[in-house]
Amino acid sequence: MASAVFDTVAWGNDGFPGFSAEPVVAACSIDDSGRAGLGVDPRFVAPGAGEDYRLQGNSPAIDACADGMPVEMDEIVRPFASLYDIGAYEDSRGLTFVYLPLVVRNK
Repeated sequence: MASAVFDTVAWGNDGFPGFSAEPVVAACSIDDSGRAGLGVDPRFVAPGAGEDYRLQGNSPAIDACADGMPVEMDEIVRPFASLYDIGAYEDSRGLTFVYLPLVVRNK
């Protein structure tokens, strides 16, 4: 069975490095086995017991892909900048929300 890997991070699984076999197609991924993408640390905020797989500001996964999923895990529209981030979360630290008051005027 042919396999394809896109916009994926497979990193730091104890005893199970990345992908066990080289996929037929791999694009825009990070893989600690080096079979399906870059073999570089994605620099998660708090992987493992911390369970925060968002990217640190210095992650090589930020703005690394020409395309990707339209919405990330926190339901933020992607891409935030001109390119997509690799993985489940888009780095949106620069994102600002503006909440305007509702004004009702009686005539």
